[in-house]
Amino acid sequence: MLGAGALAGALASVIAVGTTILGWFDGGSENPEGRVERLVVDVAVVPLTYRQWRVREGVPIAGVRASQLRAKGLLVEYDMMTSGYDDDDELPVELTVYDLDTGENKRYEADPVRVRSGDSCGCSDWVPVTSLKHRNTVTVRVYPPGPIRGEPLKQESGQSTIRQ
Repeated sequence: MLGAGALAGALASVIAVGTTILGWFDGGSENPEGRVERLVVDVAVVPLTYRQWRVREGVPIAGVRASQLRAKGLLVEYDMMTSGYDDDDELPVELTVYDLDTGENKRYEADPVRVRSGDSCGCSDWVPVTSLKHRNTVTVRVYPPGPIRGEPLKQESGQSTIRQ
């Protein structure tokens, strides 16, 4: 009986090592064939308050603090073309706002993008800015399904040109 247990343990070890080695070669990706083919970013030159953006998106404003609704920001629109993803895969998105006048930058986790294999996405989000008079660059980073980690699948930037 002990011999059968030892043989089973040895076999399990060999399988575990083989699976680990195969994982090294496939890059560890959950969906290695999924790709972001194209990402184009446009930072709209029309400033929006958080309230205006919520109304534009059809999101209720009830329960949101008045000071938060008055926050100034920019509309960030981006088009994305994907391939190789399963229906309803969600790609996490991160937005980074670079204030070119002060040198400050802030990162925001946006809502994930739900894609369909081969479909394009006309997506948008809103980001707060310290001043609408400043020049800002916004970088959009799209990551593989799951939590944000590692290198993005694709990243692109757009620059606002608001001067008031």
